[in-house]
Amino acid sequence: MRPHHRMLSLLLWMAALSTALLLLLSSPATAATPPSATLDMVLLEDPQGTLALEDAIAAAARFRPGSPNVGGTTSAYWMRFKVRNPGAVPVTWWFDTGNRTLQEVDFYQPDSYGGWQHLATGSRFPFAQRPLPTDTFVFPLTLAAGASTDIYLRVRSTGYLGVTLLPRLWTKSAFLQAAQEARRAWLTYLGMTTALGAFYLMLWLYLRERNYLLYALSLASIVWAISSTGGGFGAAFQLFWPNSPLFEQCTWMLSQLPVTWLPVLFACRLVDLPARMPRLTRQLWRLIKASSVAMLAMVLLTATQRTDLAPVLQVVYVLGWLFWLPVYPLMGYAMAREAWRGDRMARYFCLAYTPSIVVAAYISTQALRGLPPDLAHMLWASAFELLVTALALADYLNHEHREKVTTQEALLDSTRRTEQELERKVLQRTVELNAERERARELVHTILTSEGWRADGDSFHR
Repeated sequence: MRPHHRMLSLLLWMAALSTALLLLLSSPATAATPPSATLDMVLLEDPQGTLALEDAIAAAARFRPGSPNVGGTTSAYWMRFKVRNPGAVPVTWWFDTGNRTLQEVDFYQPDSYGGWQHLATGSRFPFAQRPLPTDTFVFPLTLAAGASTDIYLRVRSTGYLGVTLLPRLWTKSAFLQAAQEARRAWLTYLGMTTALGAFYLMLWLYLRERNYLLYALSLASIVWAISSTGGGFGAAFQLFWPNSPLFEQCTWMLSQLPVTWLPVLFACRLVDLPARMPRLTRQLWRLIKASSVAMLAMVLLTATQRTDLAPVLQVVYVLGWLFWLPVYPLMGYAMAREAWRGDRMARYFCLAYTPSIVVAAYISTQALRGLPPDLAHMLWASAFELLVTALALADYLNHEHREKVTTQEALLDSTRRTEQELERKVLQRTVELNAERERARELVHTILTSEGWRADGDSFHR
């Protein structure tokens, strides 16, 4: 095996081990639902969103079994959960909706006075208004020993994201452990990407090589998308803009705009796709422009905060998804074709894009089916992509440097040969001039000698 192939294999193994560590850190907790807690659910659709709790209780016979993942809809949904505590001691559970994007979330549980305790939250409120400081909407639920009760959950989406829930009962310790593991994985991801981005940004400031800047911008766009798109993964809302719920809702799609453009532009530059596959590149940019228009429309409509625009938002969302979905498969095809033809950079991108394409397609399909996306998988997929593309950029610039050095050496060698040839010709000409000078001297000497003899002869005759 050649030395540079061995080095490449070593670097790829390092990237794989790093992402495996990140995957291990981002794996969900095993104790998701305590065995002592059970959840039975039925639901009721409220198309107009006007039913109050008393109306939902009165309409108990209209509740039907169903999935909490309703998908794209503008209706409000009432969900009734039967919760039992077979234990011998009172317990306080945390009821996790598994959602962080619903605009309207109302939780009702019986109180000790025969009434109902009401907790209201949603993405349209500041983070501090949540019942518990968690990334998803979580509510405390206390139940006496051996008791069972009904709790009601009213949810409604007034944006482009549908009703997608994953209801679970946690003990406080189990939830905090799972949240800590997820936060650790997210912070590890941020630390890794920040170091990579800072390194390449400093290289750009020093060398002014555009590809360094483009990689740093692509990396920043991917990190923002992971942390914000569709509610994101991590705690960006809590840490960075907790008092700006409108901006938080806009970032769900606003973060998709740069990540749709910059990584594709970076890959196209390194592989030179516009020159090699001009027709596919033009089609690719048409799709990106169309999906960007849909994304921008969703951001602007979300900023209006008009609930009556929810049907329009959801239609635009589906259209934008249809435009966006072929982008990375087309990129994958282009890279695979160039890799088959022997392009070194294309082989890097084939390796880098494969996990992201699979995970992105899976998450998009989940979203359309009304299932909550598992963004932890996108976390490690994007980490792997960033590491491999960083290696690709380093290899690309190293290859350019070697070509430059080779060109300079060839130029120096050519200059040396030219100088040697010139010296040889000068020396040869010098020898020829010396020979000509010697012949001229001999000729002059011969002429002068002949003239001398002639002069002596004339004197003798006189």
